[in-house]
Amino acid sequence: MLQRHHINHARRKGDNWYIILAVGKRHIRAVYHGRTMYLDRPLIIPLAIADDLPDRLTGIEHFMRAIYGRVKQIDDRLTALKKQRLIRMLQTIDAHRNRATTRDIARAVFGERFVVDEDWKTSSTRIKTLNLLRDGKAMVQGGYLCLLRQHRKKSD
Repeated sequence: MLQRHHINHARRKGDNWYIILAVGKRHIRAVYHGRTMYLDRPLIIPLAIADDLPDRLTGIEHFMRAIYGRVKQIDDRLTALKKQRLIRMLQTIDAHRNRATTRDIARAVFGERFVVDEDWKTSSTRIKTLNLLRDGKAMVQGGYLCLLRQHRKKSD
C-alpha cells in the first residue's frame, strides 16, 4: 500500500489529487482521482486493454518494486549497442543544431580516419551519419516514446 512517507507533496484540484511520491532518490508524479485520498486502502490502477498493456504492466511492476524497496529487475530493453547508437544520435542532432556540417559531425562521431580515407559523396560513414541525423530527428520529435516499449512479435 501507498504510505504517507512516500508522499513528498500533494495538492488537490477539483476531484483530483496531484501528488509527488518520494521513492528512494527519485520523485514520481502521479494523479490520484477522487476527492479523498485513502492511504489505508490499496491503490487502484486502471489499465486500458491495448497494444501497450505489457509496457504499462512493466511500469507498474517497477513502481511497486521501488515503493517496497525490492531489488530492481534488470532492464534489458536497451542493449549496450542501442545505448551507444542513441548517444551518437543525440551528438549528431546537437552538432547539426549548432550548424556543423555532415562531414564535421562524422569526424566527431566516428573519428578523422573514417572521413579522410573514403570518397565523401559515396562514403559509408557519410550514409551512417545521415542515418543518425534522420533517426535523431525522429527521436526528438517523439520517437523516444518507443524506446522502452517491449519488443513483441507481430501477430497475424
